[in-house]
Amino acid sequence: VIGAGPAGVASAISLSKAHPSSSITLIDESADPAHYDPLRSYLYLVDFRGQTFINKHLDSSAVKLDDISVAQTDFVLQVLKTNSPKPPVSLPIINTNQKTPFWVQRGHLVKLLSNSLPDSVTRCYGNKVSRCEYVAQSDSYVITVSPVSDDFSFLHENEMVKFEADLVIAADGINSFIRENLFDCSADDNFPKIACWKAALQGASNQFKFH
Repeated sequence: VIGAGPAGVASAISLSKAHPSSSITLIDESADPAHYDPLRSYLYLVDFRGQTFINKHLDSSAVKLDDISVAQTDFVLQVLKTNSPKPPVSLPIINTNQKTPFWVQRGHLVKLLSNSLPDSVTRCYGNKVSRCEYVAQSDSYVITVSPVSDDFSFLHENEMVKFEADLVIAADGINSFIRENLFDCSADDNFPKIACWKAALQGASNQFKFH
């Protein structure tokens, strides 16, 4: 699993539960993926599906979601302009019959998920994927990992580690290095060839459903 953000850590947890005998490695450039990064201080909305995952997979002794988040019912946005701040605006709730969603900062969510990573998952933090190749003969992937360095010319061959994998999950962001390598997509492409979209569509029952 490339990328130890919320998607990557959740994928590693799910894989380890579904395939306990498999060898799973989680790779991330950061030595501490849960640390606060001002450039990635996003807020994640944990809806009823996210809460179901947390309740099912996370350690019951872990920090509770309520302690590190703000409920949707208490979450407001306010536009600040010089001499004329607008009043706070509450966000609409699509379905009031479902569990209350929660907003949580990225670092807190990563830490919450990481605390429940099984010991069987190998953490390869502080390392960067420098190459990812598909080998048709063995129907597998070869991933080359190197310690994070500003200048790769100082890295020797013995400092690089190669993994052979049957499955690769690219959870390394919208400008994915893995997708660029495997599918010949430029990191600058607005619409890579391999993409997944989520949309809310209003059905005949007048209920919004996610696809």
